[in-house]
Amino acid sequence: MPTLFSQQKFAEKIYFNAKIWIGDSTNPWAKSLAIKDNLILYAGNDYVPYQNSKTQLINLNQKLVIPGSIDCHVHFLSSGANLASVDLRNASSKKEFIQLLKKYAATLSAGRWILGGNLDLSAGRYTPH
Repeated sequence: MPTLFSQQKFAEKIYFNAKIWIGDSTNPWAKSLAIKDNLILYAGNDYVPYQNSKTQLINLNQKLVIPGSIDCHVHFLSSGANLASVDLRNASSKKEFIQLLKKYAATLSAGRWILGGNLDLSAGRYTPH
C-alpha cells in the first residue's frame, strides 16, 4: 500500500529504482519517492499517478534513501561506542577527570585500551588540555 504524505497531485521530481526506508513498520520499504515544493508527496512503488510531462525522473540505481535524515557529520558507530566507554561529562576538574579515567580503567582487562569516552566539551565543565 502506498504512503501519502501530502494531497498534492503531481510531483516536480520522482526518485525511482531505489531502496527507500519510509519508517512504516507494516511496510518499511518503497521503490520510489515523489517530491513537490521540497515536500514528500508520495513514497511507494507506483509513482506513475504522480508524474506529468514536467516531472523530472531520477533513477537512483538501487541506492539507499532515508528521507528526512540529514548528515551533519556524525560518526554513528564511534559515537555509540563512546557511550559505552568512560563517562567524563561530569568532570569538573583535572583531578576528577583523572579519577574517572582511573576508575574506568580498573574495570578493563589487562592490555585493553580506552577508546573514546563520553565527553561533552560544550557542557561548560572541565576541558582537558
